[in-house]
Amino acid sequence: MTPVQLHCNLSADLELLGNAAAVVPQLLAALAGHVPAAAPDLAPLRAGLQTEARSMAPVLARINEILAGALPADTVIAGDSSQITYFGTTSFFPMQQPHQLLYTPAYATLGYGLPAAIGAKVADPDRPVVGLIGDGALMFAVQEFITAVEQGVDLPIICINNGGYGEIRQNMEDRDLAPVGVNLTQPDWVRLAEGFGLTAFNVESLDVLADTVTKALAVKGPSLIHVSIP
Repeated sequence: MTPVQLHCNLSADLELLGNAAAVVPQLLAALAGHVPAAAPDLAPLRAGLQTEARSMAPVLARINEILAGALPADTVIAGDSSQITYFGTTSFFPMQQPHQLLYTPAYATLGYGLPAAIGAKVADPDRPVVGLIGDGALMFAVQEFITAVEQGVDLPIICINNGGYGEIRQNMEDRDLAPVGVNLTQPDWVRLAEGFGLTAFNVESLDVLADTVTKALAVKGPSLIHVSIP
């Protein structure tokens, strides 16, 4: 590690610069015999974080809460570098088991969600798997719809459409920049999915989202649920 990395994104309160292979064993040795303090009550912190997250993205919070109520508790959720994932799913979809959320926050890899969902379903075909992905991210790997069809996986893909690259658009607007290249021309998502061989649903009101998800879970083969949000 270089010193500049100690303050990348966030400033370090306590700097520790060194090769992990050398430093970690020293830390473990120094902690020998240490009795840890009682675990703090994290409930107030979690509640505060949820309140803050809801204020930032109330619609995305509602979508995830609807889905959490409609999907089986052990459903694997494949997310992407999409607002629906990092503003919504990470805060408002309660994960009951390890590895239940497939997500790549470190590298912000657009296009990860659909292949990850297919891979999870192929690996565990008896477990419910759902892709929950923004429209911009989904277009990075939309050709993998045909892979889902070829594999015959029973896999709902939920596309949350905010009209393009919503995060980048918001960053531009926050800096008084005219949005450029972020408002995407949209395909007819239902016809696009049907052209690949998927069953497709169009959701224009969140009031019918839960029922639509229930229908999609009963579909044989892959399906698309297209959800438009303001």
